[in-house]
Amino acid sequence: MGENVISDSQRWDCGEEVQKLISSVEDLRSLYSSLGNAPDVSRESTQLRDPAVAGKKEQLDGLLNASVFAAHEYKHGDRRFSEMAVENARVYLDSPWMHVPWLTVRVQTDLLDSILGPIKREVLLATCTFLFASGTCLVSHFEWRILKFPVVALVVGAVWGFLAERKRRALKHIRSEFVSKSYDAELVARRLQRLEKKGVPVPGALYALVRLGVGKQPREAR
Repeated sequence: MGENVISDSQRWDCGEEVQKLISSVEDLRSLYSSLGNAPDVSRESTQLRDPAVAGKKEQLDGLLNASVFAAHEYKHGDRRFSEMAVENARVYLDSPWMHVPWLTVRVQTDLLDSILGPIKREVLLATCTFLFASGTCLVSHFEWRILKFPVVALVVGAVWGFLAERKRRALKHIRSEFVSKSYDAELVARRLQRLEKKGVPVPGALYALVRLGVGKQPREAR
């Protein structure tokens, strides 16, 4: 997969919000300061003298722009959102110089949201199946010849919805722990493994992000 690059028009659209984000988040301000240049996500970014520093800044700009743009333009279950989350995770894990607590949480939650989206749709579909089957049972006047199919759908919808909702709640709990910046990395990894055994597609990058995350030593988390 290629680098996370968005078009000039897209970058211009989300540039103002990215600038506000950088201004309000100390981790990001410090990160840009370490590159020796003020953040610039406009079309006319200045060229830095050091090509290595310029490359890092371009990488950081691309990651932030892609995350902000995808969060506003795509639903969490959208394929394009998932591609952004996976690519940003790859770039972030391959760039140790970029590792700061706030950005770690951003990449973690983007990747987790890409998993949560389809689970939420699954819960909604199961609920709709259950409600449709319930309505069919009510209007069938309880004639077994008509009832047998909606009864099966009723049971399937109920069980399916129950299992999907359990997965959704487990993922939401993990997400809240990421945001809190205070969690047990090994415990969260084991929870993800259990979810994976139940059919949740957990990207390998998420395990790496969990172990990298600020929650490794809760007492030191900011």
